[in-house]
Amino acid sequence: MFYKLLNMLDKKVSFVTVSAKSTFKTYDPLSMQLAVLTMIRNTDLISELQHKPYLTINEQNHYTQLLETKLDNCYKINLEFVLLLNLLRQDLPQKDLMSVDALLAETFINAELNCHQMDKELSRSLLLTVNKLVEIYWRSRGVKTYFAKCNAPIDQSLCIRY
Repeated sequence: MFYKLLNMLDKKVSFVTVSAKSTFKTYDPLSMQLAVLTMIRNTDLISELQHKPYLTINEQNHYTQLLETKLDNCYKINLEFVLLLNLLRQDLPQKDLMSVDALLAETFINAELNCHQMDKELSRSLLLTVNKLVEIYWRSRGVKTYFAKCNAPIDQSLCIRY
């Protein structure tokens, strides 16, 4: 009976289909920035747990989940970095790309170090270099950007396109 009702409804009502295509047909490096922010927060939470003299079983599970999430985000940052690097190589002229090389190397090294260390300052410096890369990327596309302040406890800013 329910099947017949749905068939009758389907014949009388035309449903609208929605396409997932974006009108802004370009890569958005926001996912890379969010991965860095998540990694910063995970580093803060892990360091809080490390300072406790004793961890309960729930805290040990939480600690393990935080480490896994941090490593997943490091992996995501590396993948997004390669994609952003390829897009910058396509968009920037050779003379401008040479000046970006040092920033690219610093970003890659910081991302790798963040995978293996629990240093807040290193994570924050990674966000700064990623923001610089994102700003260069959007500038190469002719898109205006601004810096949006993140709320506490991270207290950093992100380069966002208008």
